[in-house]
Amino acid sequence: MTEEELPPVSAPQPESPLESEMRQVISLLVAGGQEMGDIMEHPQFIEVSERAAAAGVDVWGMFVRLSEES
Repeated sequence: MTEEELPPVSAPQPESPLESEMRQVISLLVAGGQEMGDIMEHPQFIEVSERAAAAGVDVWGMFVRLSEES
């Protein structure tokens, strides 16, 4: 393939405020000693994940990525 034939590479999308908030809640819960398996039942996580899901955020995919990072 020549350079002209390559599809354009899209820049990574910036995180939405809800994605940032969800990442922060998960990080704080992990830092506080919560197991990843218990975080999904934590009231703070439930509250932010419901808002994020309603806004179209892939909550499960984000949770899986964050659990793999920790």
